[in-house]
Amino acid sequence: MTGRVRLGALAGCIAMLGAACGGREVAVAPGDVSPELVVRAEVVARDGVAEVRPPHSATVLSVAVAEGVRVVRGEELAQLESALALEPIVLRAPIDGVVLVRRASVGDDVGPADPPLFELADPDHVLLRFELEDQDGDRVEVGAAAIVRALEQGETLAETQVSRLSARMEERTLGRGDARVRATGRVRVGWAEMAGDAAFPIGRELEVRLALPTLHAAARVPRSAIVLNEGAPVVLRPGTFGDTPVPVTVLALDRENAAIDGVAAGTRVRVP
Repeated sequence: MTGRVRLGALAGCIAMLGAACGGREVAVAPGDVSPELVVRAEVVARDGVAEVRPPHSATVLSVAVAEGVRVVRGEELAQLESALALEPIVLRAPIDGVVLVRRASVGDDVGPADPPLFELADPDHVLLRFELEDQDGDRVEVGAAAIVRALEQGETLAETQVSRLSARMEERTLGRGDARVRATGRVRVGWAEMAGDAAFPIGRELEVRLALPTLHAAARVPRSAIVLNEGAPVVLRPGTFGDTPVPVTVLALDRENAAIDGVAAGTRVRVP
């Protein structure tokens, strides 16, 4: 992996220039950096969502199920009355699963062009669907380790792997109303395997930490050696009369180290 790391990725691990001359000194040295990419994800049904619509215009006579109810294939969902049918039309569950959405109420006039009266899915067979920004789409590989966490730095819930990546860009669906999400609407979609479990209901949003390919860096320093000088990343080179800020390019970050360009191996830098 090459290129610059966005400064936003340094949030939470960068000290501000000014607390110089403290800490310890280390030597810049070659080494591996194992970066991660944090993305938002959603639990989805492996086989998708089954939609139930009336065959033609009708009026709802009765509704047999509520949202959240588990049903079996063939179970009655509702009965409709239509001028085109001599007998009531019985809508039945097309799959074993849970009623995610119910839009039918007694007396409603409904038709095949309306939103589906029922949406069902199998909660025991789910996947984790995540979205990658354009610049990140080529950095994630099938088989990459994925750590699943609750949103906002919550507890680790599961460990899995990336099972599939889409071959084309798609419209963003996650976090569209979040002001922190960048404006671009096109993303690359990926999926990770998940075991059906009560902790992962369909529709739940989670955070996923994706392992990126290891970078064999010519120059590696501890993350905390990177500080900001007027908004730009620098390392502090100790000297007789104080520390000198040396501009660097951050190529990759993992939880402990940073791969940088701009200083040579062997250079002494300060870790505040």
